Amino acid sequence: MTDVNGDPIKDADGNPITAKSTDTGEFDIPVTDTEVTPGQIVTATPDKGNQSTELTVPVPVDYTVTPVTADGKPISNVTPTHYNAKPGTTVSYPDVKGYTVRPNNETVPTVENGNVNVTYTPNPVNAPVTIPTDTTDGNNVDHAGTATVPGVTGVTGQTVTVNVPTKKGYTPTADTITATIEPDGSIKPNETVTYTADGQNGLVEFVDADNPTHKLAEDQTVEGKTDGYIDHTAVESEIQSVLAQNYNLVSDQTVSKTFNPDTGENVFVVKFRVMVDATYTTVPVDANGNDIPGTTATPETGALGTEISYPDVPGYEVTTNPGTVPTDGGNAKVVYTPTTHAYSITPVDESGNPIPDTKATPKTGTTATVITDFPTVEGYTPKTGQDVEVPTTDTSVQVVYVPNTVDTTVTIPSNYGDLTVEGVTGKTGQTVEVNVPAKQGYTTNKTTVPGVVNPDGTISITETIVYTPNTVTGTVTVPSNLGDVNFPDLTGVTGQVLEVPVPAQEGYTSEPSVVQFTINPDGTITTTTTNIDYVPNQVTGDVTLDSNLGNLTVNNVTGKTGQTIVVDVPQRDGYTSDKQTVTAIVEPDGTIKVTEPVTYTETDDDTATAPTDKQAAHNLSGAQANVTTVSHKTQNSDNQQKATDSRKLPQTNEKTQDATLAKIGLSLMSLLGLLGLAAKRRKHEDEDSNK
Repeated sequence: MTDVNGDPIKDADGNPITAKSTDTGEFDIPVTDTEVTPGQIVTATPDKGNQSTELTVPVPVDYTVTPVTADGKPISNVTPTHYNAKPGTTVSYPDVKGYTVRPNNETVPTVENGNVNVTYTPNPVNAPVTIPTDTTDGNNVDHAGTATVPGVTGVTGQTVTVNVPTKKGYTPTADTITATIEPDGSIKPNETVTYTADGQNGLVEFVDADNPTHKLAEDQTVEGKTDGYIDHTAVESEIQSVLAQNYNLVSDQTVSKTFNPDTGENVFVVKFRVMVDATYTTVPVDANGNDIPGTTATPETGALGTEISYPDVPGYEVTTNPGTVPTDGGNAKVVYTPTTHAYSITPVDESGNPIPDTKATPKTGTTATVITDFPTVEGYTPKTGQDVEVPTTDTSVQVVYVPNTVDTTVTIPSNYGDLTVEGVTGKTGQTVEVNVPAKQGYTTNKTTVPGVVNPDGTISITETIVYTPNTVTGTVTVPSNLGDVNFPDLTGVTGQVLEVPVPAQEGYTSEPSVVQFTINPDGTITTTTTNIDYVPNQVTGDVTLDSNLGNLTVNNVTGKTGQTIVVDVPQRDGYTSDKQTVTAIVEPDGTIKVTEPVTYTETDDDTATAPTDKQAAHNLSGAQANVTTVSHKTQNSDNQQKATDSRKLPQTNEKTQDATLAKIGLSLMSLLGLLGLAAKRRKHEDEDSNK
């Protein structure tokens, strides 16, 4: 019998365990997971026949594996694959063309028909792109073809931009096209490029074949298009006028030659010869009878039996007798032998332009011999497949070199130090655009900078990037013991630290008095100050008590803003106050206000000596404070304002009326006191006189 992993189950002695099915009887051989029904209960019995154990065979479940990309999205055009296996075992996964599965520890789900996402990474691709082309030449003839762009890079599924190759003398419909990287590693272009022939100018010369400098008619300018023929009707009248002057037409390039953008000025020559004795053609050939490259058969005229004329062929010399003018007026082959001479090699690009910072390299060779020892040019490689031969004269021959491809790290100077950009590619001598790295919280003066690919494989950047910190405006709220404190319209630039005074709260002193705010690169404004503590100010002042005897003043009362304190009521001889103390609140403006009045009641003590007005005033005013502080928790400014409003003293006219009544009452009581004392004094005098 096997476990869920397919390994045989063994007893303590290492012997395979056989199983006895409760339904079908005993098995004589070790049971595997394919020999019993999934979900069936079996009894595992050692070969020795003891310690039987009932086991349940695991039930395989159907599940689905969905290939996804790193962001969790299903891979396009890939169908989820269904599998059947035991829960808890490692999932199977399909091969996805163009992608590589990431290492995973996904296991078969425990539920039926569960789904498991398996992550795949797109494969990198570096391949050529073959662009389908349609070239319309100067004769309005379409030529289907292709243009290949090597070294295009990307990853499977990516759409890349491909530069369209230039074609001299033609204009493409677009400078770039898009292409899609296929799972098989190929890159498929999404568009076809059409090349249209450019306009060209030319000149037609009408010359004597025996004396090319002798013009038989005025030169004629003509127009056409690349690889197109001249409109022959434009030159027919001139040709006919020359023929009428006793000339034969020898050759006419206006019917055989097309406008070629590679030759510079397009010159079409129409040759004529005066009708004389015998004509023949000189053909330069080598020792094997093959035509000398770069030469053409030369029509000649001469008397029969005389030595034929032959042209000078640079790089060659005539070593044998060329013979005489043929009687049949046919071809006369002249054997030429190549010479050995000095020449030089000039490295050029594919457009024929000299490679910068190079010069011609002196060489010696035999005319028409293929050159194999090309000079070394840093940053360039001779183009393969070109057969360059020793030139015919002591001149320089051009060898095409292609720039090397570079993939390197570029350093960009900036006002915040040097920046590095990896994976910049280009070719020697090319100017590439390098993306400027973004810096959070800053704006660059440029998004790209030009870089020149040097022959040594480096890329030089001559411009300096300037990062300007962004301006940020925002509001920050800081908690305080009096409620949240808002700091609105804070404005600064990235990296700046603002020092902002804490808003004043009447009657309080803030700690700290200034809060620092930092403008962060992500555009937020933060502070390290977690709380503002408004500390109530210490106040010492006079307290005015409202009483039926007038306003009473208690001096030098001390407390803190928002605090409720208890003030002793001043006592007056001959009177009893209705309370011994009153409560007062220290207001934010520094005043101390009492919200409850005091009522004095005259006592019945006849022995009391009525004070004079001056004494009464002394007793009721200017008393020193005996203050008891009442614990009072400081509230926020709104609560304080409400408390202040609820503790407002009577209005000014009310105080004036109360003070007037108090003075009248005091005067009356003083008068009554004096009358009482006078009456008692008389009584005592009468009693003394009666004794």
